[in-house]
Amino acid sequence: MATIKKIKPGGGGDFTSLASWESWAESQSSAAQWAECYSGGDLGEVTLLAGWTGTPSSSDYPKIYAAAGHGHGGSKTAGAYIEQTSSGGWGLFAGIKNEVPFLRVEGLRIYGTAAASFGVAFQGAPDGCR
Repeated sequence: MATIKKIKPGGGGDFTSLASWESWAESQSSAAQWAECYSGGDLGEVTLLAGWTGTPSSSDYPKIYAAAGHGHGGSKTAGAYIEQTSSGGWGLFAGIKNEVPFLRVEGLRIYGTAAASFGVAFQGAPDGCR
């Protein structure tokens, strides 16, 4: 069963940014760590590096998703979002940089300030991602 943590940029959740959630989630024994994201501010860029303590699989996977009622619904201004502001360690602009297999990302609005931006960038061999 997945462990769900609330990411609320304005406070009142388990974490205020995806980066702080990821730092915690990567050390858990199960890879089924889910980040339920809420609107109210920038969730922040996040990098998921290979080497999580829990081994991701098709049935035990990390997930980053918009909470019910907090998705963008096709809007360019509504819902839970990540704003890309830096190139980070990979030398490219991406809201989510991922090396973890089976990661699922659903319902978030990800936008960048650079001409060549990626919503989600994959490195290594992150098999089974959705």
